[in-house]
Order: sequence, then C-alpha cells, then structure tokens
Amino acid sequence: MDGARAEEGAAKRHVARVVAVAMTMATVAASCSSTAGSTRSTSAGNGAGGGPLESLLSRMPTTVDFNGAQYAFVLGDVDAAVEASGFTRPAAATATDDEIAKWRLQLAALGGTEPQPSVGFTLPGTLSSATDRPVAAASALGWSVLDIHRFIWDLWGTLTVLDIDASPQALTAAVGEPTDDVWAIGDEGTSFRWSLQQPALTSVRMSLHDGLLACAGSDAPVRAVLAGGATLADDPSFVEVTRSLDSTGAYYAVVLRPNRFSIDAFVRMNPRASQAKIDERLQQLVPNTFDALGIGYSVRHGERVTTFVYHHSDAAAAAANAPVIEDLLRNGLSIKGNRPFSDSFTVESAVATGNLVIVTVTGNVRTVSLVSNVENMTVSK
Repeated sequence: MDGARAEEGAAKRHVARVVAVAMTMATVAASCSSTAGSTRSTSAGNGAGGGPLESLLSRMPTTVDFNGAQYAFVLGDVDAAVEASGFTRPAAATATDDEIAKWRLQLAALGGTEPQPSVGFTLPGTLSSATDRPVAAASALGWSVLDIHRFIWDLWGTLTVLDIDASPQALTAAVGEPTDDVWAIGDEGTSFRWSLQQPALTSVRMSLHDGLLACAGSDAPVRAVLAGGATLADDPSFVEVTRSLDSTGAYYAVVLRPNRFSIDAFVRMNPRASQAKIDERLQQLVPNTFDALGIGYSVRHGERVTTFVYHHSDAAAAAANAPVIEDLLRNGLSIKGNRPFSDSFTVESAVATGNLVIVTVTGNVRTVSLVSNVENMTVSK
C-alpha cells in the first residue's frame, strides 16, 4: 500500500515503508477540512460506554458483510497516541503535506527503541491512498486526517468508522449533496479509495452522524452504520479483551476471532520449505482453544509494551492454556521465516486472570503483521 510521502526525503520514505509493512490492506481516503458545524459529541466516549478502545466496539456494526475474511478489527486512539508521543498535532487548516508526514512518522515511532523501530501507531490502512496527498484529499473529501480522534476498521478494508471533527456542510461543499444521507464519489468498489492521479479508480461512500464518519467503497457498509443495530459491543468476549487493554493504557490494538490452525499458512509463507521442515512445523506449539484475542500497544517509561489478551470460555480453560501460550511466545517460531519469537520480543509475564490469559512483552512486535500472516499465536487448535 501507499504510505505517506516522506518527510524530507529519507524520513518520508521510511513512513511509506513502515505503513506498508504494517498495513497490507486495501486503500482508502482521508485528510484536511473545516470543522464548523461539526456533529461530533463532546462527551468522552462520544455516547458509548467503556474506555477509549472498548467504546469503539459500538461503532462497528456486525450486519456488514466482511466478505468472509477473518473477523479482525484495528482500533486506535489518536488523541492518546499524540499525548504519549509528546508531539504537537499540526493544525488542519494550515498544515502542509510535509508537516503531516513528519507528524505521522513521529507517531509511527512511538515507544520504539530500535534505530528504525517497527510501527507503534498508524492511521487506518484504508486511508493510505489519501495520506500521501493529505491537503488535496482534504479539499476533495471535506475532512482532515488531522481531525481524527479515534477509529475502528476491519482489517480487510470493508468499513472504517472515524470519531472525527467534521460537518455535513464541509462534506457537501467538497463532494456535493448527499443521497439519502450518503456522500458519494465515483462508482462503488470493495473498499474506500480516493485517487488524485486516477479519479476513475475512486470509490468513496461516506455517512456522518453524531461525529462518526463511516467510510467505505460501497453504500451497504455506511448505511449499516446509519441504520444502527447489533455491533461488536454486543460480543462479550470482545468487550472483555478491549476492557483489559484499556486498563493498560493501550492506544492501538487489534481484536480478532481466531481461526483454526492450519499448516497451509506455513506452506504459503514458505513455498520452498522441505517436507522435513513442514513436518517439523507441525510439531510446533499451538494454543488450546480460545475465542477472542486482543493485542494492544502502550508506552511505559518511554518504551513500547505489547499486551496479548486471550479470552476463554471459562477460568479453567484459561488456566490450562496459560503455560502453553507462555511457552509458545517464549520459545515458538514465526510462521513467516520460521524464526524464534524471542528474536523480536521478550516475555515479561504471562498470567491467567479469570477467563483471560494476559501476556506482556517488550520489543519489536508488529501487531497487524502477526494477524495478517496468520501467526500461530493468533490461531487455536
């Protein structure tokens, strides 16, 4: 995917690389606008219960067709990431493309201690086609990437919901009048996409209600947000893992429903693997059954901390799975490259608490890559 254009050459190219590595997703839109007449609620959770991440669950409707993809969602609290970074957010009305690229680079490196740290925070991968030209995108779309407070999107790019300072007047001025409360540019597509160079490839659908901007490539997902109804907040397992991550101060997370382990993922990632390597892989640890997983980033004393929260059917299942998960994270091998996880991160603790297993690690963890690469820590027997 496209990343931000670089900050003064090398920095800009680094933004592009880290965003591309972390977000192998479909492209979508964003950028800068007026907030006059904003519909955003001023309450902390924008009307939803729970902490910053937990309250985002109520923004994602479960009536959307996610095209049979893995049930995985990325949640982010931009305000918390900005506060943790200590860097000032540029003003949407005056920021240049280069200033926005520099700000994104600062957030991407949040909590990283390596010379070129892995991504610690990034805006939705569905926005990547617009973050390269954020000022032009703001003019075309009627809202600014710099005005996003929080977000949730499905990992495969079907629907993105932003808690944002935006107004229907600004959207109409940029896009034109909505049709039944949906603003549209271009033909429908599988994911939200805005392209300055190739307008014919643009597929933009947006709806705005109570400060929530729904973005998709087709009508149905954004209309699902407008219609209300069942959301991820109705899933007790997702609520418990995000609540646990909120308690750690996490500002960025992935929550998912695990797939069953399959050796096929290893074979796809390692097409030249010998039968002996495949047989060896089959002997690797795989967690016992769990029904939800949350992986979140927080910062402690300037260092990035990653927390894995595994949800189980009951406390007994969690207690039985805790040593298996700990052994896997301490001694297991990655799907891609067949390398020890210990080369990337260090396990600090692994404890069973009720029906949760909570593992805390430090080091170079790439949460979205773990999920999209179907690592054995994110699947179950």
